[in-house]
Amino acid sequence: MTSGWLRLPPACRAVAAACIQATVYITAMQAFAGIAKDLMKLAGKSTPKLLTKDGAEGRLFRLIAWITGALAAGAHHIFF
Repeated sequence: MTSGWLRLPPACRAVAAACIQATVYITAMQAFAGIAKDLMKLAGKSTPKLLTKDGAEGRLFRLIAWITGALAAGAHHIFF
């Protein structure tokens, strides 16, 4: 007895194989994008600490928090 995959006509097998390849490619690219996002977040958190003078971190982080909040509020307003 043959499996379901082998019973498909050749054209359908080609389409199914292409769908599987596309799914694997998209999944891999999403994984790479997630890793890149995590690295950017890590760099964004550590760089200000390295570049600011002692005692000036509070002002810089308040500014970053305000900008981030303003961008998030604007994006929420635009998309929802």
